Amino acid sequence: MMNKVLKKVLLVSSDDLLNKALIEQFELVKLFSFKVSQTLKSINELCKPDLIIYNYTLNENQTLEITDWIKRRPFDCKLIILGADLKTQIKTNIENLENCILIEKPFIYDFLEKAIVECLKESLSQVLYVDDIKFFPNQKIIVNAYNKEIRLTEKETEILLFLYDSANQIVSKETLLNKVWGYSEGVTTHTLETHLYHLRKKLDDDKIISTEKGGYCMSI
Repeated sequence: MMNKVLKKVLLVSSDDLLNKALIEQFELVKLFSFKVSQTLKSINELCKPDLIIYNYTLNENQTLEITDWIKRRPFDCKLIILGADLKTQIKTNIENLENCILIEKPFIYDFLEKAIVECLKESLSQVLYVDDIKFFPNQKIIVNAYNKEIRLTEKETEILLFLYDSANQIVSKETLLNKVWGYSEGVTTHTLETHLYHLRKKLDDDKIISTEKGGYCMSI
């Protein structure tokens, strides 16, 4: 089962018709959050997507863009490339296609959705680094600088994962209550503060999750 904290999918495509069709489908399944970018060059380096879907067309500039991106790998995430005749157009230009999934157009949406879900499930088993702490979201554990393994509760894991995905940004209490517990705006509760208290003790560093005006911030 996927974590309740939505993973981030970035659709890189200049095809407005395809974008509209995919966005409508993505909104129905509600398995992940998504954004659209016209080109790889226009991506904000702070966005930290969990998965990039790249819509490739038979265009020399796009070939250079995607092959250069794969070679330098600015983001450590999986990449799904949509396009026609990809093995000829893309694979012959790149020696290493590790972490890349090629899907030929035209494609069945269900096939794409299964590929997305598999990619995101796999990303949950990866280790995330928070200063000297290793964080394993899928296993719900952290390993501190002294190599001590500390188990997290499900809610502590979801809080830490959501703050990690929003690193160096202030996240409001209302947002965390909604994303982690599903509470609607205006609910009065000390549940979050209690969980944060225990989570900070396990992290053994109050500076990692700070209380700011307007919410909380993870600094990494």
